[in-house]
Amino acid sequence: MTLPTPDSAPPEDPHAILAGLLRRIAQEADKSAFAELYDRTSGAVFATVLSVVKDRSEAEDTLQDCFCSIWDHAGQYDGAKGKAISWIMTIARNKAFDHTAKLKRQGKIVDRVKEHSAETPERTHQDAFDMTASNEESQAVHDALGSLPEDQRQAIRLAFISGMSQTEVAECLQQPLGTIKARIRRGLYQMRGVLQPHLTDSPS
Repeated sequence: MTLPTPDSAPPEDPHAILAGLLRRIAQEADKSAFAELYDRTSGAVFATVLSVVKDRSEAEDTLQDCFCSIWDHAGQYDGAKGKAISWIMTIARNKAFDHTAKLKRQGKIVDRVKEHSAETPERTHQDAFDMTASNEESQAVHDALGSLPEDQRQAIRLAFISGMSQTEVAECLQQPLGTIKARIRRGLYQMRGVLQPHLTDSPS
């Protein structure tokens, strides 16, 4: 049996290495430390996320969220409370469960869109914009909506035809709430301009 020589390096402690990498990320925003941390832990993190999310593509998106969170919150790791890998895996599981909950919420919203889309265009436009008179007016609303850019038309359809709140629209389209509000506001303003001749000619 070969005995270690006095100059032999002690074996690496993987837990100490991960803790040291987290300290460098927190204190120095060290990108090389972050890259090494990713190389050492991403396989285990991905496996944990995939076991919850089930879908590989969604798990890959969640993996990115995990490491963004690790970069942002590395300073919160406290070695006195546990091993670095345990802290990392806690983030992974939390992100995976959050992502799964988000997918379920989006699925419910999509189901609502499909349900409302089954209605006829004339009926939904009348319900949404209180256009109760003639088919000509319904067609005018339909044409005005069709004249909008796709992003505005999509937001208005979800908000007024599908009956979603603006917050739900923002979540469904994965856009900031302020962006959705602006799209709806600009779209309604443009529609009003297109519909003005019909409104002016309508009997009082």
